Amino acid sequence: MSKRILLYNSFPFHNELFGFFFDYAQNKNFIIDVYCPFDKLEYFKLYQLYFKFNIISAFNYLDYDLVFVLTDSDWEYKKEWINNKTITLDHWYQIRNKHIKHHIPVSPFASNTYKENFIIPTYSIPELNYETKLLIKPLYNINIAIMGRYIPENIDELKFLKYDKIIFHIINCHGIHPELKNIENVIIHENISTINLFNILLNCQYIYITDKNNSHNKNHSTSAAIALSFTTGCQLIIPEIMNRSLRLKSAIIYKPDKDLYLNLDPDYELVFNEKKYFINLRNKILDDLINQIDN
Repeated sequence: MSKRILLYNSFPFHNELFGFFFDYAQNKNFIIDVYCPFDKLEYFKLYQLYFKFNIISAFNYLDYDLVFVLTDSDWEYKKEWINNKTITLDHWYQIRNKHIKHHIPVSPFASNTYKENFIIPTYSIPELNYETKLLIKPLYNINIAIMGRYIPENIDELKFLKYDKIIFHIINCHGIHPELKNIENVIIHENISTINLFNILLNCQYIYITDKNNSHNKNHSTSAAIALSFTTGCQLIIPEIMNRSLRLKSAIIYKPDKDLYLNLDPDYELVFNEKKYFINLRNKILDDLINQIDN
């Protein structure tokens, strides 16, 4: 008998999280319903290219064998709906929703010990693997994507990144600092769809994360760009302080005020090997948790 799964997100953001479970469920006998009233960035147009699921506008929580609340602070999912079949993804290093029994962190958040109890919500795209990413190589420049709210305020903040020619792709639906506009080698992408976002990232070699978000630096929370980097095969460039808890093996680490010299060819082997590790870890955690709930 097929399991019925509800994936729930009432926020107008965090739709990047659905892909990891769709990917996990590819070879499972699951019927997946999605409750998500907001999709401004059109994530589901991308997901529908690769995965099978149903988008619904109403539900009865009792109809499901499992309910995933994709954000632990999503209080629209009512307390009276919570039972032993409810799971939530933690986006903060401390437990915020104590009514839910089953929690999965979306990062190895700050802790005294490193535990393999987290799911970085990355997933596989059929057309993208190590060999196909190797084929995407410009002749004279490298492409670096920078996305989210914590982007640079001016080009001077990027001068420590060194290569003969770098094209910076600034991606932000919240708005771009005026000083970044009309700058040579800077391409601004505002209010783009998710399919267009992925087209950009698939053609980038690197994703750069700034050190402007203090909660990310302390690993109290995490950046969605980390999971996106593995999904699209880009090598991460992240602050040294951020990697103290993340412990990423494939990321390029930088320190403030120190030049960082980049290569035309990222270490894609490291990236895809670590992506495989995270996907295998995801599968084990979900298998174990679902078996626990069933029993």
